[in-house]
Formats: sequence, structure tokens, C-alpha cells
Amino acid sequence: MPRIARIACHAGCRTDAARRTHHDRLLAVETDPDAVLELFDLAVTWHELEYDDEVLVAPARWPEFAERHRWRAPDRVERLFGLAVDIALRAQPAPAAAPLSMAAGSGICPTLVGPSPATARATHLSLAPRP
Repeated sequence: MPRIARIACHAGCRTDAARRTHHDRLLAVETDPDAVLELFDLAVTWHELEYDDEVLVAPARWPEFAERHRWRAPDRVERLFGLAVDIALRAQPAPAAAPLSMAAGSGICPTLVGPSPATARATHLSLAPRP
């Protein structure tokens, strides 16, 4: 069975020590399916979780990363990073849910107040008659 060699950085690649681990995982996307899954997992969750961009190469820098490294199949790797960047940068943080308002009134038949008291129409709760 042929051994797959890992792509190495060229002499001009200078990454800081803090990002080295993530840098090396990004290099593995051409030969390691798990690295591809990690890349897309990171892309999908980039806006949902608070990642430390001091130890990760941020999605906005992935195209530059792909261009600066040598690959056996550069078109495929460029497409892979392009799709991952597209996912990461199109995603938006989930909108915050509107806070629920408290009921106001006498407590016997409270008036419900909507999210905007100025425009909300007051309604009353009613109970179904007992059989």
C-alpha cells in the first residue's frame, strides 16, 4: 500500500508557534478525511462558538493559507477551502429571541402586554367554562 506523504511548508511559510497545531491540521486536509471534517465543523460553528483566533487560523485567512502552500491537487484544495470559507462567512449568529413580557393587571384577569407596549393591544385571558 503506498504511503501518503504529508505536504510540508515551503521556506517562506512563517506561522507563529501558537497557531502551529491548527496550521498543521489545515495542511492535512488534502490527505486526511478527518481534517476535512474538522475544517467544515469549524466553518459551520465559527459564529456559534467563541474560538480563540490567537491559536486558530480564522476563516477569512483560509484562501490566503491555501495560496501560500504547495498541494498535489491545488484546484481541489482551493475549492475545499473556498467552500469552507463560504460556509463560515455566510453564517450569521442566531438572532436573540425577543424577551417575554410579564403580565400586568389585577391578577384575576391579567392584561397581557406584548413586546412593544406602545403598539401592543391589550387582551385578557379567559377560562373555558366548566362542564
